Amino acid sequence: MSQTILLATFDFDFGKNEAFEATLERARALAERDGLVWKVWLRDRTTSRGGGIYLFEDRGSAQAWVDEAFKDSQPWTENMHWEILEIDEELSRVTHAKLANAEGLEGVR
Repeated sequence: MSQTILLATFDFDFGKNEAFEATLERARALAERDGLVWKVWLRDRTTSRGGGIYLFEDRGSAQAWVDEAFKDSQPWTENMHWEILEIDEELSRVTHAKLANAEGLEGVR
């Protein structure tokens, strides 16, 4: 099993602050998801693009999240692009990536 990155990008209207509470609720639910180590939330207000970089324990966990999260059309999934990529852990550690080891995933969350 190799740790896996899910990279997601999408168009986002940053002027709609009423969506913050719904996004916060999704973030809280995601934080409890089996297989997720962490997520970095991305925003570029100049291009109205958003997204996330997710670290999952394995490809299966990442694929399960994609299958569930994007199965129904939601406003935040419009123009969504996502990729699931396995991590080259050896090279990533050379460049100081903070990856979890199999024994220490619980301590990372």
